[in-house]
Amino acid sequence: MSWRDTLFVWRGDLVAVTVETKTRACEGSGTSDRSGRSNPAEAKTKSSFSGRWVGIHQADARAAAMPSEEAFAQSANAFHITAFPLLPPCDHVLAGIGISSSGIGRSSAGIGSSSLDFGIPSAVKNAAAGANAGWQLDQGDGNGRQWYRDDTHVLQQGRGDLVVAAGRNAFAPFVAAGVLSGYSYRIDKKNAGSPAGATTTTTTTTTTRKMTLARRYLDESDARVKWTLEGGELEREVHKAVADANAAAEEEVRAAAAAATAGHGGGRREGAAVPAASRPSPSTRHLPWMTEALGAKKMSAKAATALLAGRKRKR
Repeated sequence: MSWRDTLFVWRGDLVAVTVETKTRACEGSGTSDRSGRSNPAEAKTKSSFSGRWVGIHQADARAAAMPSEEAFAQSANAFHITAFPLLPPCDHVLAGIGISSSGIGRSSAGIGSSSLDFGIPSAVKNAAAGANAGWQLDQGDGNGRQWYRDDTHVLQQGRGDLVVAAGRNAFAPFVAAGVLSGYSYRIDKKNAGSPAGATTTTTTTTTTRKMTLARRYLDESDARVKWTLEGGELEREVHKAVADANAAAEEEVRAAAAAATAGHGGGRREGAAVPAASRPSPSTRHLPWMTEALGAKKMSAKAATALLAGRKRKR
């Protein structure tokens, strides 16, 4: 079995911390107009993703189930990645991630104000990135668990809470898909004065969401390496797989309702609720990475074209 048959599932907290500084000066201080109104606020946002990852030995991503919470809790493999450098101010750090990419895992050009680029270029020194930055892996070479980094790792939010990512590291290029869940935020304010009479207000907003992201490494000659996040191939495939699964689940419920009606001799009145025992749940919970687009099998240019064309014909 190839190591590319392993789907690496990361789960943890995606945190965005925005620090906004606003200065209100006294009249005549020269730092505001004569009315003493505040100067424009300055804001900086820093995002990080931290947690544990679990490997699933499953070449067919469509059959890769979610690891249990216990599996993540017991995993010895940690990760901690930070958007580097700091992101510019943005209105929707976690709810509108966009990116222009010149090629999966190769370089990210034109990073927008709501992009998340977690890559740490090899030119960046360890001291700048932090000693425990990246993700842990024990390769079984006798050196134990070591920290590794991605040269590029760009995250993009698709429709709803779906997320996709692409990147490259010393091992291979990769693609990933996952989902955001939960939401919490905290706002802290601090005021400080100065001898000149100015007042500076610093507002720190911390937003946290849980993110599960499954990564598949690709062969260098795999056609998916040429997909771009800007082109949207991966996001469309992930979204379509989820939509198909939801449609199938709805059809299953309708079939169960029809069967329940027939079982009661057609006596159940139209619009009446289906008994709980008659309402099915999908045999396997569908997850964003359950798509051929995240399979381990190397995809030729012809196969990739057929996959994308087939999706388009069905829409």
